[in-house]
Amino acid sequence: MSMLNKNLFILLFSFVVIGSFAADKTKNKQRPIDAGIVEAPVKDLDKNLPKDSVQDSENKVLTEKPAAIKENDELIEKAGKEWELVENSQKIVKNKLSAEKEAKIKNPELFLIDKIDTVIYGPEETSIIAKSDLDKMGLDGQKRTKDKMIFELQVYQDAKKYNLMDEKLVDKYIEAIQTQQNLSLNDIKKMFYEFGYTYEEGREQLAMYNIINQLMDYKVRSKVIIPEKEVRAYYDANPVYLEEAYNLQRIFVPFESQADLDEERINIESKIKNGEAMPYADYSEYFWVEKPELADDKKFISSMLPNSISEPVLIEGGFELFKLIDRRERQLASFDQRYREITDLLREPLYDKLFDEYKESLIKDSVVVELE
Repeated sequence: MSMLNKNLFILLFSFVVIGSFAADKTKNKQRPIDAGIVEAPVKDLDKNLPKDSVQDSENKVLTEKPAAIKENDELIEKAGKEWELVENSQKIVKNKLSAEKEAKIKNPELFLIDKIDTVIYGPEETSIIAKSDLDKMGLDGQKRTKDKMIFELQVYQDAKKYNLMDEKLVDKYIEAIQTQQNLSLNDIKKMFYEFGYTYEEGREQLAMYNIINQLMDYKVRSKVIIPEKEVRAYYDANPVYLEEAYNLQRIFVPFESQADLDEERINIESKIKNGEAMPYADYSEYFWVEKPELADDKKFISSMLPNSISEPVLIEGGFELFKLIDRRERQLASFDQRYREITDLLREPLYDKLFDEYKESLIKDSVVVELE
């Protein structure tokens, strides 16, 4: 209820209450006669008054309204003015709302949902990067820079010349992810959504990554070939020695009571000496440790012989022992051992060179306009 309507309601309520009260006062003056009570003798008071005075009194009674009636009339008049004001206000508001509605229809309010940040004009097509794209993560979970996004779209445009797009490959890739990770299609859709993509947008991203990967293989990686003679030359010029190392097995023997520690130690040493098995012990998988990696309290391992077991050492919850399975003395790493390492090392500068050349060709074949 508006303040104006509320005031009018109070005014009308006051009118009803005051009017009823005035009527009750009039009734109360008449009640003794209406109730049948014996009339009081009426004295002829007018006999002692001059005729003119009596006549003036009668005229006054006929011309003047009682105070209560006058008050009611004033309230009614005031209420009428208030109601007229309400009607006028309602008309003004209604006209204003109609005008605003008509204005909105003619000139609807526009809300900025997204905006173009960058446009890439390529030889085959034009691509855009929206402002919202800059906030999205890549499907690899990494934040993508604008430069990386521009390069990806340039490669994607270049790939259109080779007709590498294949929807079936995208479907197979999604099916492979579902099988390997034990995911449903809804799980895949949820994953896309978490990265800020709809399912269709996620498929497009997968297709783009697949095409970019194929083209990079063709344009760059396939050309990064290192002849074996170069690998051999590097191997001979840069010898690497393998540190002395030990193939170990850790043995843990738990104990039940602190009171029997000495007895348990003697029992373990006896079994080791006699070559007896300890079925209640925990045996680890074999593992290699190089000499520089040994902790200070494990240096004794370097002096052990193959197939020997160290003395039991008390640790929390039991005894710890080590069995030396095999040992390797310090030696020159073989060519086969170092082949992959050297190949990757020699490939890196060649890959960078070919990559930069391809990137430069993409820049020459396209125009990038940054609007922000």
